[in-house]
Amino acid sequence: MINYELDERPGALVVKLSGSLDAYLRDFTPQIERRLKKKPLHLVLDLSGVDFMGSRGMGLLFGLKKILNDLGLRLALAAPSRAVSDALDVGGIASLLDIHGSVEEALAACGKPRPPRPKKKKAKKKSAKKSKRS
Repeated sequence: MINYELDERPGALVVKLSGSLDAYLRDFTPQIERRLKKKPLHLVLDLSGVDFMGSRGMGLLFGLKKILNDLGLRLALAAPSRAVSDALDVGGIASLLDIHGSVEEALAACGKPRPPRPKKKKAKKKSAKKSKRS
């Protein structure tokens, strides 16, 4: 079971999570989404108290990231426990998330402009050259 505490800071909502970040998440995401739509803030998840994270927990992180991106906001993960770090590494998704060593570092990152997204390269179409025969 996951427990959480909300702490509103200037420009960000800090959510301190503890317990198992896998099951019983049904109400968490909609509650956070409603709160952020009411008052748009960056979201910092303090993961220092999470003792287990499964696939649903990883899905939660990406779901929140999408919601925040759609709102033009940032999701920052702070102080992930060993269990969280291991799960993100094994899942191969750590590099896709904004992870910081502490809540303070995550809050500071939220105040910085986002790095530009890499531009997608467009595939060049090969044009069929018609040869003229004499």
